Amino acid sequence: MNLFTYFRDKIEREMLPALAAEGKLPAGLATKGLTVEPPRDPKHGDISANAALVIAKSANMKPRDVEERIAAKFRAD
Repeated sequence: MNLFTYFRDKIEREMLPALAAEGKLPAGLATKGLTVEPPRDPKHGDISANAALVIAKSANMKPRDVEERIAAKFRAD
């Protein structure tokens, strides 16, 4: 398992279900197409994930609101 697979699995299998259990995101969100990869511009960090963009529509939320919840979960972890 590489670093990108680790974070993809962590988001999909741990973070999103935990946020759903806390009532911060709806349960059963579509995660098809979720990717974690190096950012195009190295100045933007080491890892880039499209989770907020992928699930925002099925969550009926703005991507920024989804991103803030996921980021807060990472900070707490």
